[in-house]
Order: sequence, then C-alpha cells, then structure tokens
Amino acid sequence: MSGVVFVPWINFGQWDLTRKRLMLALAIPGLVVMTVIAFVYFYKVQSTTFCWWCKHMDCIPVHVPD
Repeated sequence: MSGVVFVPWINFGQWDLTRKRLMLALAIPGLVVMTVIAFVYFYKVQSTTFCWWCKHMDCIPVHVPD
C-alpha cells in the first residue's frame, strides 16, 4: 500500500491516470489507519491472550505505568 503512495508512476492514458488517482485516494487513508492501529497495538495492547500464536511475538515483558 505504501508503494502506491511513495513510488512515482507513469501514466498510460486517461483511464490509467484515473485508476491510479483512485488507488492513491484509497491507499493514503488506509496507510494512515494501519499505522495508527499498529502504534495502538504496540504501545497500548500488551495482552498476548487474544490469539494462540501471539505468545511468540511478545518475548520481552513491558510494564506500562498506569
């Protein structure tokens, strides 16, 4: 998704330009939302019980002060 946003592109006609602008309009908010969700899960959600494989992802205990 970030490739659509950050990589320059060449246009091959009006339809291609319209399609790429539409993809760009969808990719930017999607990328922002995914970044926010990643930060929230990384800094606020410290539970490893909501999936069976999450215990392998969190090997360093983090204690966030309340």
